[in-house]
Amino acid sequence: MVTGNSEDRICQILVLSDKVIPENKFGHFTTLFFNVITLRKYVCDHIKDTDTFHFHVSDLYLKELLEKFVHQIEQVRRIYAYYDTSNALQSGQFRIQSGSEESQKLQFCLKRDLEKKLQNDETGIAVHPSQPIDRSTIDNITTLATERVSQKRTNQSDHHLAAPNEIAFNIQEDSWMENDILRFICPFCKFFFQEPYELECGHQQCKSCINHNNSCATCSKFILKDKARFDPCFQNEMQEFLSMCPKCKWGERWIFYQKHLNQNHQQFTNCSICNKQEAQSSSYEHYLNGMHQNNVKIIILDMQ
Repeated sequence: MVTGNSEDRICQILVLSDKVIPENKFGHFTTLFFNVITLRKYVCDHIKDTDTFHFHVSDLYLKELLEKFVHQIEQVRRIYAYYDTSNALQSGQFRIQSGSEESQKLQFCLKRDLEKKLQNDETGIAVHPSQPIDRSTIDNITTLATERVSQKRTNQSDHHLAAPNEIAFNIQEDSWMENDILRFICPFCKFFFQEPYELECGHQQCKSCINHNNSCATCSKFILKDKARFDPCFQNEMQEFLSMCPKCKWGERWIFYQKHLNQNHQQFTNCSICNKQEAQSSSYEHYLNGMHQNNVKIIILDMQ
């Protein structure tokens, strides 16, 4: 999300919330507000001192925020809008016209992801190459992330033991499995993330899926591949997760998922140039390797 380009640097994170958020949940780059007027005044007062702003806004304030044209301020680069449920989130998306000025800056999220989004923004500022690394912020974020993963692991273990064996993952089911597992499913390939990368729009896809398509599977925005970044925090959170395969009833520790995927759900494609069968997940690498390229050259020379 944060790159070496100074135009993309996040200098301040502003949270517009309908609830009090404990101070230990965010760092010193984040400021909390409880009404649009106060937030707008703050932006106007600090606009000359700040390169960019990221907003994290409760859905209750989004309409008023847009009506006051705060999103039109150039330094406001992204607005995360948070909703209680998936249905409410989808309704909010439908109310924003695709391709509009608002849609270019908006990203829709669930409120349960607020803490992680704030930590991602804080991390981006703390490690930005334009300044010395902010060690205190990194230490604080690491502590919070460790506590969150530990708590999630405990909760998921309890759920896992209590759930009937015949329950299979259903991507349409609004249940504890959707809430906990859906966020680990790549929206493009529909499998668990393999090397999750965060795109410029804030969404995630597998590294191989980014190579195979040009637009985000979540918001359809064009993918700038040079700005996609590996998300190690998300990867670590996945590794602590009790996983269930989205394609069948298999359930085990995450570390065994790749083996299960290779043995049961690997998809293959035939390369007509090399007359060779390749795993679909590695087809992009195959097309770039020397043997395939040489075979292509031979065919082209024969056609001349």
